[in-house]
Amino acid sequence: MNRSDRSLMDLPLEIHLSLLEHVPNELRAVNRYFYVLHNHSYREKSLAWISEDNDIWALIKGSLCLYIKSLDSLRQYARQIIKDTIEPGPDVPLCLTKYIADSWYIVYNALQYPGKIINNEWDKLSQNQDTSLVDTNNSFSNRPKERILMQSLTALPVDFWSRRKDEPTPVNVWFYVKNAHVARYIQKIITEIGICNYGPRQIVASAGYINELITSEGIYCINLGHLPRLYDEQIFEGTGTTHLPLELKTIDRTDSDVCINGDLVLLGYDFIPYQISKPWLLFRVENKSGIDTIFNYSECSFSYEFAWSLACLQSEERIEFPKDTISRHGSLYKPSKLIRNFVYKHPEQKQDLGQETALPNWNTPYLRR
Repeated sequence: MNRSDRSLMDLPLEIHLSLLEHVPNELRAVNRYFYVLHNHSYREKSLAWISEDNDIWALIKGSLCLYIKSLDSLRQYARQIIKDTIEPGPDVPLCLTKYIADSWYIVYNALQYPGKIINNEWDKLSQNQDTSLVDTNNSFSNRPKERILMQSLTALPVDFWSRRKDEPTPVNVWFYVKNAHVARYIQKIITEIGICNYGPRQIVASAGYINELITSEGIYCINLGHLPRLYDEQIFEGTGTTHLPLELKTIDRTDSDVCINGDLVLLGYDFIPYQISKPWLLFRVENKSGIDTIFNYSECSFSYEFAWSLACLQSEERIEFPKDTISRHGSLYKPSKLIRNFVYKHPEQKQDLGQETALPNWNTPYLRR
Protein backbone atom coordinates (compact mmCIF):
# COMPACT_ATOMS: atom_id res chain seq x y z
CA MET A 1 0.00 0.00 0.00
CA ASN A 2 1.52 3.33 -1.05
CA ARG A 3 1.37 6.59 0.91
CA SER A 4 -1.72 7.91 -0.91
CA ASP A 5 -3.57 4.65 -0.19
CA ARG A 6 -2.67 4.89 3.50
CA SER A 7 -3.86 8.49 3.62
CA LEU A 8 -7.15 7.45 2.07
CA MET A 9 -7.60 4.58 4.51
CA ASP A 10 -6.91 6.90 7.46
CA LEU A 11 -10.03 8.93 6.69
CA PRO A 12 -13.12 8.26 8.84
CA LEU A 13 -15.89 5.93 7.64
CA GLU A 14 -18.27 8.83 7.02
CA ILE A 15 -15.81 10.30 4.52
CA HIS A 16 -15.39 6.92 2.82
CA LEU A 17 -19.16 6.63 2.39
CA SER A 18 -19.38 10.17 1.07
CA LEU A 19 -16.63 9.48 -1.45
CA LEU A 20 -18.44 6.34 -2.57
CA GLU A 21 -21.49 8.46 -3.38
CA HIS A 22 -19.43 10.64 -5.72
CA VAL A 23 -17.02 8.17 -7.35
CA PRO A 24 -18.38 4.69 -6.58
CA ASN A 25 -16.96 2.79 -9.55
CA GLU A 26 -13.51 4.28 -9.22
CA LEU A 27 -13.26 3.84 -5.46
CA ARG A 28 -14.53 0.27 -5.26
CA ALA A 29 -11.62 -0.77 -7.50
CA VAL A 30 -8.99 0.59 -5.08
CA ASN A 31 -8.91 -2.41 -2.74
CA ARG A 32 -11.01 -5.10 -1.06
CA TYR A 33 -12.09 -2.77 1.74
CA PHE A 34 -13.75 -0.33 -0.64
CA TYR A 35 -15.24 -3.13 -2.72
CA VAL A 36 -16.93 -4.56 0.40
CA LEU A 37 -18.01 -1.09 1.53
CA HIS A 38 -19.44 -0.36 -1.92
CA ASN A 39 -21.42 -3.61 -1.79
CA HIS A 40 -22.67 -2.72 1.70
CA SER A 41 -23.78 0.75 0.60
CA TYR A 42 -25.94 -0.72 -2.17
CA ARG A 43 -27.38 -3.23 0.26
CA GLU A 44 -28.48 -0.29 2.42
CA LYS A 45 -29.95 1.51 -0.60
CA SER A 46 -31.82 -1.58 -1.77
CA LEU A 47 -33.31 -2.47 1.60
CA ALA A 48 -34.18 1.14 2.41
CA TRP A 49 -36.25 1.12 -0.77
CA ILE A 50 -37.68 -2.42 -0.55
CA SER A 51 -37.52 -3.78 2.98
CA GLU A 52 -36.46 -7.37 3.51
CA ASP A 53 -39.95 -8.38 4.65
CA ASN A 54 -41.51 -7.13 1.39
CA ASP A 55 -43.20 -9.94 -0.55
CA ILE A 56 -41.36 -8.88 -3.71
CA TRP A 57 -38.19 -10.62 -2.56
CA ALA A 58 -39.94 -13.98 -2.33
CA LEU A 59 -41.23 -13.50 -5.89
CA ILE A 60 -37.91 -12.65 -7.47
CA LYS A 61 -35.28 -14.36 -5.35
CA GLY A 62 -34.87 -17.49 -7.46
CA SER A 63 -34.72 -15.86 -10.89
CA LEU A 64 -32.61 -12.97 -9.57
CA CYS A 65 -30.00 -15.41 -8.27
CA LEU A 66 -29.95 -17.23 -11.62
CA TYR A 67 -29.40 -13.95 -13.43
CA ILE A 68 -26.50 -12.91 -11.20
CA LYS A 69 -25.02 -16.41 -11.36
CA SER A 70 -25.07 -16.19 -15.16
CA LEU A 71 -22.63 -13.27 -14.90
CA ASP A 72 -19.92 -15.33 -13.21
CA SER A 73 -17.97 -15.55 -16.45
CA LEU A 74 -17.50 -11.78 -16.08
CA ARG A 75 -17.20 -11.23 -12.33
CA GLN A 76 -16.91 -14.44 -10.32
CA TYR A 77 -13.64 -13.47 -8.65
CA ALA A 78 -14.97 -10.05 -7.69
CA ARG A 79 -18.18 -11.57 -6.34
CA GLN A 80 -16.20 -13.99 -4.19
CA ILE A 81 -14.54 -11.10 -2.36
CA ILE A 82 -17.71 -11.07 -0.26
CA LYS A 83 -17.40 -14.04 2.09
CA ASP A 84 -19.75 -16.16 4.23
CA THR A 85 -22.67 -16.47 1.84
CA ILE A 86 -25.05 -19.43 1.68
CA GLU A 87 -26.55 -21.18 -1.34
CA PRO A 88 -29.96 -19.69 -2.22
CA GLY A 89 -32.98 -21.14 -0.47
CA PRO A 90 -36.45 -19.97 0.60
CA ASP A 91 -35.42 -19.72 4.27
CA VAL A 92 -32.01 -18.12 3.74
CA PRO A 93 -32.01 -14.39 4.63
CA LEU A 94 -31.20 -12.03 1.78
CA CYS A 95 -28.10 -10.74 3.54
CA LEU A 96 -26.64 -14.25 3.53
CA THR A 97 -27.91 -15.47 0.15
CA LYS A 98 -25.20 -16.23 -2.39
CA TYR A 99 -25.60 -14.12 -5.57
CA ILE A 100 -27.52 -11.46 -3.63
CA ALA A 101 -25.45 -10.75 -0.51
CA ASP A 102 -22.30 -10.56 -2.66
CA SER A 103 -23.87 -8.55 -5.51
CA TRP A 104 -26.00 -5.73 -4.14
CA TYR A 105 -24.83 -3.27 -6.81
CA ILE A 106 -26.26 -5.52 -9.53
CA VAL A 107 -29.38 -6.24 -7.46
CA TYR A 108 -30.03 -2.51 -7.08
CA ASN A 109 -29.65 -1.88 -10.81
CA ALA A 110 -31.81 -4.87 -11.72
CA LEU A 111 -34.63 -3.43 -9.60
CA GLN A 112 -34.19 0.22 -10.58
CA TYR A 113 -34.40 -0.11 -14.37
CA PRO A 114 -36.46 -2.10 -16.88
CA GLY A 115 -34.61 -5.17 -18.10
CA LYS A 116 -34.03 -6.40 -21.62
CA ILE A 117 -36.87 -8.13 -23.44
CA ILE A 118 -36.06 -10.95 -25.85
CA ASN A 119 -38.30 -12.42 -28.50
CA ASN A 120 -38.00 -16.00 -27.34
CA GLU A 121 -39.07 -17.33 -30.74
CA TRP A 122 -36.54 -15.38 -32.79
CA ASP A 123 -34.57 -18.45 -33.85
CA LYS A 124 -37.70 -20.37 -34.86
CA LEU A 125 -39.25 -17.78 -37.14
CA SER A 126 -37.76 -19.10 -40.35
CA GLN A 127 -39.36 -22.47 -39.63
CA ASN A 128 -42.62 -21.05 -38.26
CA GLN A 129 -45.35 -21.46 -40.82
CA ASP A 130 -48.17 -20.21 -38.58
CA THR A 131 -49.45 -17.41 -40.75
CA SER A 132 -52.65 -16.82 -38.81
CA LEU A 133 -53.69 -13.19 -39.02
CA VAL A 134 -56.10 -10.97 -37.20
CA ASP A 135 -58.19 -9.53 -40.01
CA THR A 136 -59.02 -5.93 -39.26
CA ASN A 137 -60.41 -5.14 -42.72
CA ASN A 138 -64.04 -4.12 -42.66
CA SER A 139 -66.30 -1.48 -44.15
CA PHE A 140 -65.09 1.06 -41.59
CA SER A 141 -61.36 0.55 -41.96
CA ASN A 142 -58.76 0.02 -44.66
CA ARG A 143 -56.03 -1.02 -42.25
CA PRO A 144 -53.95 -4.01 -43.34
CA LYS A 145 -54.12 -7.36 -41.65
CA GLU A 146 -52.25 -7.59 -38.38
CA ARG A 147 -50.11 -10.17 -36.66
CA ILE A 148 -48.77 -9.95 -33.12
CA LEU A 149 -45.06 -10.71 -33.36
CA MET A 150 -44.33 -10.48 -29.66
CA GLN A 151 -46.04 -9.55 -26.42
CA SER A 152 -43.92 -9.47 -23.30
CA LEU A 153 -43.31 -7.84 -19.92
CA THR A 154 -40.60 -6.21 -17.85
CA ALA A 155 -40.74 -4.60 -14.40
CA LEU A 156 -40.74 -0.81 -14.00
CA PRO A 157 -40.31 1.11 -10.71
CA VAL A 158 -43.34 3.26 -9.89
CA ASP A 159 -41.21 6.38 -9.35
CA PHE A 160 -39.18 5.84 -12.51
CA TRP A 161 -39.85 9.19 -14.19
CA SER A 162 -39.52 11.37 -11.10
CA ARG A 163 -36.09 9.87 -10.43
CA ARG A 164 -34.94 10.27 -14.04
CA LYS A 165 -36.63 13.49 -15.14
CA ASP A 166 -33.37 14.89 -16.47
CA GLU A 167 -32.26 11.64 -18.11
CA PRO A 168 -34.80 10.29 -20.62
CA THR A 169 -34.76 6.53 -21.10
CA PRO A 170 -34.56 5.26 -24.69
CA VAL A 171 -36.61 2.43 -26.13
CA ASN A 172 -34.53 0.41 -28.60
CA VAL A 173 -35.74 -2.41 -30.84
CA TRP A 174 -33.46 -5.09 -32.29
CA PHE A 175 -33.92 -6.70 -35.71
CA TYR A 176 -31.99 -9.15 -37.81
CA VAL A 177 -32.23 -7.97 -41.42
CA LYS A 178 -31.39 -10.67 -43.95
CA ASN A 179 -31.92 -8.57 -47.07
CA ALA A 180 -31.71 -4.79 -47.17
CA HIS A 181 -34.77 -4.52 -49.42
CA VAL A 182 -37.05 -5.73 -46.59
CA ALA A 183 -36.02 -2.77 -44.41
CA ARG A 184 -38.90 -0.81 -45.91
CA TYR A 185 -41.27 -2.96 -43.86
CA ILE A 186 -39.81 -1.84 -40.52
CA GLN A 187 -42.02 1.26 -40.48
CA LYS A 188 -45.06 -1.02 -40.57
CA ILE A 189 -44.00 -2.91 -37.46
CA ILE A 190 -45.65 -1.07 -34.59
CA THR A 191 -44.56 -1.06 -30.94
CA GLU A 192 -47.26 -0.42 -28.36
CA ILE A 193 -46.15 0.20 -24.80
CA GLY A 194 -48.13 0.53 -21.58
CA ILE A 195 -48.76 -0.86 -18.11
CA CYS A 196 -50.31 -4.33 -18.15
CA ASN A 197 -54.07 -4.09 -17.53
CA TYR A 198 -53.81 -0.41 -16.64
CA GLY A 199 -54.39 2.71 -18.70
CA PRO A 200 -53.97 3.40 -22.41
CA ARG A 201 -51.11 2.24 -24.63
CA GLN A 202 -48.76 4.56 -26.47
CA ILE A 203 -46.89 3.95 -29.71
CA VAL A 204 -43.15 4.51 -30.03
CA ALA A 205 -41.58 4.67 -33.48
CA SER A 206 -38.31 5.16 -35.33
CA ALA A 207 -37.49 7.92 -37.79
CA GLY A 208 -39.66 7.73 -40.91
CA TYR A 209 -36.69 7.28 -43.23
CA ILE A 210 -34.98 4.53 -41.23
CA ASN A 211 -35.18 2.05 -44.14
CA GLU A 212 -32.90 4.29 -46.22
CA LEU A 213 -30.15 3.83 -43.63
CA ILE A 214 -30.19 0.02 -43.75
CA THR A 215 -28.14 -1.09 -46.72
CA SER A 216 -26.85 -4.56 -45.87
CA GLU A 217 -27.49 -7.71 -43.87
CA GLY A 218 -26.85 -7.56 -40.15
CA ILE A 219 -28.23 -7.11 -36.66
CA TYR A 220 -29.65 -3.61 -36.19
CA CYS A 221 -30.52 -1.75 -33.01
CA ILE A 222 -33.01 1.01 -33.84
CA ASN A 223 -33.86 3.84 -31.48
CA LEU A 224 -37.62 4.37 -31.06
CA GLY A 225 -37.39 7.52 -29.00
CA HIS A 226 -37.88 7.80 -25.25
CA LEU A 227 -39.98 5.73 -22.88
CA PRO A 228 -43.21 7.76 -22.59
CA ARG A 229 -44.68 8.73 -19.24
CA LEU A 230 -47.49 6.22 -18.85
CA TYR A 231 -49.18 7.20 -15.58
CA ASP A 232 -49.33 9.73 -12.78
CA GLU A 233 -46.97 8.55 -10.05
CA GLN A 234 -49.05 10.28 -7.36
CA ILE A 235 -51.79 7.68 -7.86
CA PHE A 236 -49.55 5.08 -6.23
CA GLU A 237 -48.28 7.19 -3.32
CA GLY A 238 -48.98 5.52 0.00
CA THR A 239 -50.05 2.23 -1.60
CA GLY A 240 -46.78 0.40 -0.96
CA THR A 241 -46.48 -0.36 -4.68
CA THR A 242 -42.85 -0.23 -5.78
CA HIS A 243 -43.06 -1.67 -9.31
CA LEU A 244 -45.50 -2.06 -12.18
CA PRO A 245 -45.55 -4.57 -15.07
CA LEU A 246 -44.51 -2.77 -18.26
CA GLU A 247 -45.98 -4.43 -21.35
CA LEU A 248 -44.62 -4.21 -24.89
CA LYS A 249 -46.59 -5.48 -27.87
CA THR A 250 -45.12 -5.69 -31.36
CA ILE A 251 -47.68 -5.64 -34.17
CA ASP A 252 -46.86 -6.62 -37.75
CA ARG A 253 -48.86 -4.52 -40.22
CA THR A 254 -46.70 -5.31 -43.23
CA ASP A 255 -49.40 -7.52 -44.82
CA SER A 256 -46.56 -9.80 -45.91
CA ASP A 257 -44.59 -12.80 -44.70
CA VAL A 258 -41.23 -11.06 -44.23
CA CYS A 259 -41.49 -11.35 -40.45
CA ILE A 260 -42.13 -15.09 -40.43
CA ASN A 261 -39.92 -16.32 -43.27
CA GLY A 262 -36.66 -15.14 -41.69
CA ASP A 263 -36.03 -12.08 -43.87
CA LEU A 264 -36.83 -9.62 -41.07
CA VAL A 265 -36.62 -11.05 -37.55
CA LEU A 266 -37.63 -9.23 -34.39
CA LEU A 267 -35.02 -10.03 -31.72
CA GLY A 268 -36.14 -7.95 -28.75
CA TYR A 269 -35.96 -4.62 -26.93
CA ASP A 270 -33.80 -2.82 -24.42
CA PHE A 271 -33.72 0.55 -22.62
CA ILE A 272 -30.01 1.36 -22.68
CA PRO A 273 -28.57 4.79 -23.62
CA TYR A 274 -25.78 3.45 -25.81
CA GLN A 275 -24.49 6.92 -26.65
CA ILE A 276 -25.58 9.94 -24.64
CA SER A 277 -23.46 12.67 -26.22
CA LYS A 278 -24.63 12.06 -29.81
CA PRO A 279 -28.29 11.44 -30.70
CA TRP A 280 -28.32 8.27 -32.79
CA LEU A 281 -30.86 6.59 -35.05
CA LEU A 282 -29.45 3.07 -35.27
CA PHE A 283 -26.34 0.98 -35.13
CA ARG A 284 -25.43 -2.21 -36.93
CA VAL A 285 -23.62 -5.32 -35.69
CA GLU A 286 -22.02 -7.55 -38.29
CA ASN A 287 -22.20 -10.97 -36.68
CA LYS A 288 -25.55 -12.80 -36.79
CA SER A 289 -24.48 -15.06 -33.93
CA GLY A 290 -24.14 -11.92 -31.84
CA ILE A 291 -27.72 -12.31 -30.60
CA ASP A 292 -26.57 -14.71 -27.90
CA THR A 293 -24.04 -12.18 -26.65
CA ILE A 294 -26.45 -9.23 -26.76
CA PHE A 295 -29.30 -10.78 -24.80
CA ASN A 296 -28.67 -12.61 -21.54
CA TYR A 297 -31.51 -15.13 -21.33
CA SER A 298 -31.27 -15.23 -17.54
CA GLU A 299 -31.64 -11.45 -17.29
CA CYS A 300 -34.64 -11.51 -19.62
CA SER A 301 -36.18 -14.37 -17.65
CA PHE A 302 -35.74 -12.56 -14.33
CA SER A 303 -37.27 -9.36 -15.69
CA TYR A 304 -40.20 -11.19 -17.27
CA GLU A 305 -41.01 -13.37 -14.26
CA PHE A 306 -40.79 -10.35 -11.96
CA ALA A 307 -43.25 -8.41 -14.12
CA TRP A 308 -45.53 -11.44 -14.52
CA SER A 309 -45.75 -11.84 -10.74
CA LEU A 310 -46.55 -8.14 -10.37
CA ALA A 311 -49.29 -8.37 -12.98
CA CYS A 312 -50.89 -11.29 -11.14
CA LEU A 313 -50.72 -9.54 -7.78
CA GLN A 314 -51.97 -6.14 -8.90
CA SER A 315 -54.75 -7.00 -11.30
CA GLU A 316 -58.10 -8.69 -10.86
CA GLU A 317 -58.24 -9.31 -14.59
CA ARG A 318 -57.04 -12.52 -16.17
CA ILE A 319 -53.36 -12.47 -17.09
CA GLU A 320 -52.90 -13.76 -20.62
CA PHE A 321 -49.17 -14.33 -20.27
CA PRO A 322 -47.71 -17.68 -19.17
CA LYS A 323 -45.43 -17.59 -16.14
CA ASP A 324 -42.25 -18.61 -17.93
CA THR A 325 -41.67 -17.95 -21.62
CA ILE A 326 -37.89 -17.50 -21.66
CA SER A 327 -36.08 -20.71 -22.54
CA ARG A 328 -32.35 -21.36 -22.21
CA HIS A 329 -32.00 -19.33 -19.00
CA GLY A 330 -29.69 -20.32 -16.17
CA SER A 331 -26.59 -20.81 -18.32
CA LEU A 332 -23.47 -18.68 -18.14
CA TYR A 333 -23.53 -15.49 -20.14
CA LYS A 334 -20.48 -15.02 -22.38
CA PRO A 335 -20.59 -11.69 -24.20
CA SER A 336 -17.96 -11.22 -26.87
CA LYS A 337 -16.58 -8.07 -28.42
CA LEU A 338 -18.90 -6.73 -31.12
CA ILE A 339 -18.20 -3.60 -33.15
CA ARG A 340 -21.11 -1.21 -33.61
CA ASN A 341 -21.50 1.03 -36.64
CA PHE A 342 -23.62 4.04 -35.64
CA VAL A 343 -25.78 6.29 -37.79
CA TYR A 344 -26.43 9.58 -36.02
CA LYS A 345 -29.41 11.91 -36.13
CA HIS A 346 -27.19 14.77 -37.28
CA PRO A 347 -25.30 13.70 -40.44
CA GLU A 348 -22.31 15.89 -39.64
CA GLN A 349 -21.58 13.75 -36.59
CA LYS A 350 -19.30 10.81 -37.28
CA GLN A 351 -18.34 7.77 -35.26
CA ASP A 352 -14.84 7.36 -33.89
CA LEU A 353 -14.21 3.73 -34.88
CA GLY A 354 -10.86 3.75 -33.13
CA GLN A 355 -12.57 4.61 -29.87
CA GLU A 356 -15.26 2.00 -30.54
CA THR A 357 -12.61 -0.66 -31.00
CA ALA A 358 -10.79 0.39 -27.83
CA LEU A 359 -13.89 0.46 -25.63
CA PRO A 360 -14.64 -2.51 -23.37
CA ASN A 361 -17.58 -4.74 -24.20
CA TRP A 362 -20.73 -2.63 -24.44
CA ASN A 363 -23.01 -5.66 -24.22
CA THR A 364 -22.24 -6.46 -20.58
CA PRO A 365 -24.84 -5.34 -17.99
CA TYR A 366 -25.35 -1.58 -18.09
CA LEU A 367 -24.94 -0.47 -14.48
CA ARG A 368 -25.83 3.00 -13.24
CA ARG A 369 -25.03 4.54 -9.90
